[in-house]
Amino acid sequence: MAEDIELWKRLRDPEMTSLTESAVSNDIIEQARLRKAREAHKRRHKDYATEFYGSITEKETKRKRIREVLKCQMKRQDDSWRQQLRNCVAESEAAVKEDKKHMETDLQQSQQRFKHLTQFRDGNKTILELKAEQRRVARLKEHAAERELLRHSPINWNKTMS
Repeated sequence: MAEDIELWKRLRDPEMTSLTESAVSNDIIEQARLRKAREAHKRRHKDYATEFYGSITEKETKRKRIREVLKCQMKRQDDSWRQQLRNCVAESEAAVKEDKKHMETDLQQSQQRFKHLTQFRDGNKTILELKAEQRRVARLKEHAAERELLRHSPINWNKTMS
């Protein structure tokens, strides 16, 4: 009799193995998936049935709901578009400011370069003028020395005077 009780317990509560455990959990998951699919199918069917077979007020309420959803979508899309434009304008303003700053620095650099080059040119001019003046003074001294030599001796030794 004790053996019969053990047999009935095993038949009523089967041993749980990896196969039976996964089978049970997979079955639960599959049943939940199928239930949700049936509910979604019923909702779609109800929407289509309302569209074709519903009363005028049901059809109008459905259309009103669709219009409201479309308005919300359009508003969200417009808001995102406006935000994109604001971001674009802000970026372009930042780029314009940066460009202006770079242009100002370039202008300052070119002015400094021009100033430096004019100082360099003026320095070269003064150096050339000093050299020319020194050559002129040296030439005058040389001519004076040659005249002095000619006064003492009439022979043109350097053959500079014709």
